[in-house]
Amino acid sequence: MTNKKTTQYYEAIYSEKENVRLEATKERSIALATGWYSMVSALNAKSVACAMGAVSVVKGVKGSWLVIADWEYNGDRHIFKGVVIAQVDNEKVKANTWYETRDGQLWENPNLGE
Repeated sequence: MTNKKTTQYYEAIYSEKENVRLEATKERSIALATGWYSMVSALNAKSVACAMGAVSVVKGVKGSWLVIADWEYNGDRHIFKGVVIAQVDNEKVKANTWYETRDGQLWENPNLGE
């Protein structure tokens, strides 16, 4: 189930389903997915894309924030290692580029298009 709450000050979109695609499009908005294999985007410079499920990816426009859980697969199961947070600045973190985590760092995922 995907939930959405909009006020005059912010918009929040949330889903705990697996394999979802969410977008934070408004100023002061957040898109949060907790299910595995999620794709979450921040499409406004004052928005946040947050993916907490394993094997998930995030992307955003310049100025937006990316929050993504770092999971490690040990051959038997996924183990939560922490969270990586970064602002899209077009230097270290490129705009409109999908990122995943590995070893506590953001990595570009070249297998995903727009």
